[in-house]
Amino acid sequence: MTIGEKIKRLRTEKNMTQEELGNMVGVKKAAINKYETGIVVNLKREIIAKLARALDVNPVWLMDDQDGWPPVPNTRTLIARAFAEEKEASMGKPPRTVEARVLAKGLDKMPEAQRKAIMTMMKGLYPGFFEEGNENDDT
Repeated sequence: MTIGEKIKRLRTEKNMTQEELGNMVGVKKAAINKYETGIVVNLKREIIAKLARALDVNPVWLMDDQDGWPPVPNTRTLIARAFAEEKEASMGKPPRTVEARVLAKGLDKMPEAQRKAIMTMMKGLYPGFFEEGNENDDT
């Protein structure tokens, strides 16, 4: 499956028009059409990152020509799910995913300096995400 085929399938599954996706990415409808039809195949890294974010997928998965479906969610979504599941676990509900269990156990067991370094890195990658009230945001 090409990057264009993935973009089109994801866009249509999310009931988005080419114009809506273009607005989210910062390009015109015609550019989205060219990506989907394979007229433009060498997309800039910045465009791939914006497409992945808009379509809620991992940019590496988006660029990979493998036929793997369903798509791999973006890192921010995985982290949000892990935090939400950890919050559920703290209320007596078990975490639903391996990621949530690994995140919860790993952060609890690692030395304070490593935990702070990882959280600093995550806050740098996702500014605003770790502010109060955003821990359950799946965007």
